[in-house]
Amino acid sequence: MRAHFILIVLLVFATPPLGATTLDDIDFFVDNMVQGGARDQFPAMTNPTPVRPEEVSYVADHELVLGVYLDGETRAYPENLGWAHEIINDELAGRFISVSFCPLTGSGQNLEAIASDGKQVQYGVSGFLLNSNLVIFDLDDDTLYPQMAFIGLNGSRKGHQLKPLPVVETTWSFWKKLYPETTVPKGGTGLRRYSTRVQNAFQTDSIYLGDPYGEYRVDYDDIPFPPPRGFDHRLRTKDMVMGICRNEASKVYPLDHMPDGAVINDQLEDLYHVVLYDSTSRTAIAYNREFEGEVLYLYAVESQSDLPLEFIDDITGSRWNMRGEAVAGPATGKRLEQVVGTNAMWFAWSGFFDEALIWHGEGIIEVDMTAVADTAIEPLPEDFVLSQNYPNPFNATTRLEYQVPRAGVVSLTIYNSLGQQVRTLVDEVTHAAGTFSVDWHGRDTNGQDVSSGEYIYELRAPDSGVTKTHGMVLIR
Repeated sequence: MRAHFILIVLLVFATPPLGATTLDDIDFFVDNMVQGGARDQFPAMTNPTPVRPEEVSYVADHELVLGVYLDGETRAYPENLGWAHEIINDELAGRFISVSFCPLTGSGQNLEAIASDGKQVQYGVSGFLLNSNLVIFDLDDDTLYPQMAFIGLNGSRKGHQLKPLPVVETTWSFWKKLYPETTVPKGGTGLRRYSTRVQNAFQTDSIYLGDPYGEYRVDYDDIPFPPPRGFDHRLRTKDMVMGICRNEASKVYPLDHMPDGAVINDQLEDLYHVVLYDSTSRTAIAYNREFEGEVLYLYAVESQSDLPLEFIDDITGSRWNMRGEAVAGPATGKRLEQVVGTNAMWFAWSGFFDEALIWHGEGIIEVDMTAVADTAIEPLPEDFVLSQNYPNPFNATTRLEYQVPRAGVVSLTIYNSLGQQVRTLVDEVTHAAGTFSVDWHGRDTNGQDVSSGEYIYELRAPDSGVTKTHGMVLIR
């Protein structure tokens, strides 16, 4: 049978003005700290015992965890532990980290905790709050750091910013589906720094059952420590957002605004990233979409696994899953780099990053990919054919059709009149025999509109020694 493949890509992409942050206004931060409790009122865990998921009973499948993937190892830090301890100093994959959870701002954070001499840095709960957010302290030198801004507020390390590492907020059941081999801290362990009385208080899992904050997350008026700069009313106070920072810019992705299965291509300063969202588990994960020197554009396809979301890139044609793994195509076995993203309540994020950009629907590629087989048996193409694009000249979008007589590696590349490569539409993908069509929207590899002029598109089948070219004209 003759197969006819049509790929239509519609990209809505906007790069709004960059927003500034308040991270350099340290004195303002210090002046607005409040005493929320006593130091070590919440005893931080340090190097708790890791166990298998079936060995813990204090977290239910629907409850939230902070999941960490680090150098091939995974561990979940249930927010149930965060209610009681707020900070877990740990070692994962041979690296020291500190995972913290602030119930008042709904924010989870993962920070690198390695001293200059390679030893573990331990953090504790200071008792101070800033913008309702947990302020941690370094046990060695008493430096204070707001959890969400992780910048030193005092002493010799004033202005020093800790290094954040990726973390994912998701449900316990979904994290186990993502990473079945995950471990999880055993309750009541890692408390050797505290008295026997404190240690004994956490020896039963029942102490971690039930959210002690009750309806706090959904009561939008219950904010005991309002933001010092006031509220930003572009979103509701406790709308959950996933925020990303890059240099002096920040942008948030409101969880309730993203459609289920969203694959959002975006750019923040020099960071090209993609945000994935599963609404059932309310899981938002960001990955860097720069891959082997190319900026990928990614679009959702129907999942072929037990994970709810899979997507394909426009450069290699590989299929990727929510773990950022390529599971089919030329990139199989490789991973996208996870980007640091922090889930938090909007009032808290905007309190630290006062000109944060807000995602408004841009960057989702809509794809109509069909494979139509004729009912009659027709001969396959007898030769490689590259047809003239249509329409030509064109203004916004043109279609390029080509025929492949036998399975093999094929590439389709666009060049400008100077012979400079503009974009690769098909990057040495192995095709079945048949007729194929791909649309070009007049954009280069970076997604930028190219100027009016003459362009050349070239079909290459290196295994067959075939090269065919045509010219086309773009008129803006």
